[in-house]
Amino acid sequence: APELAAGLGRAVPRANDMWGIGAIAHLLLTGQPPPQDSGAAWGVASAAPGFPTRRGGSDEAAWQDRSDLSRDFVRRLLVQANLRPSAAAALQHPWLKAVVSLESAHWDASVASG
Repeated sequence: APELAAGLGRAVPRANDMWGIGAIAHLLLTGQPPPQDSGAAWGVASAAPGFPTRRGGSDEAAWQDRSDLSRDFVRRLLVQANLRPSAAAALQHPWLKAVVSLESAHWDASVASG
């Protein structure tokens, strides 16, 4: 999370995890890490040290073929720590609910264990 990278404030593990989920979702949806300036809203110069600097293109172009709901999901996670939703709240986002019904999802541990 950008606040950790910049050494601002104390760590809030759940909020940091949610920023990480947002960063991963951004990468999976657009093929690019979040913009380097996604932490600028709270005075963090670099949102994700170690992410390669984007060459050419823009974040807008990367989202061109994605749904507004998917972008909204990511935007809600890549915000200041105190504004990030909990995992339970994020699971209630309309984009996730449209993709899979958690009630109908079934995890078979015997398959996962090999």
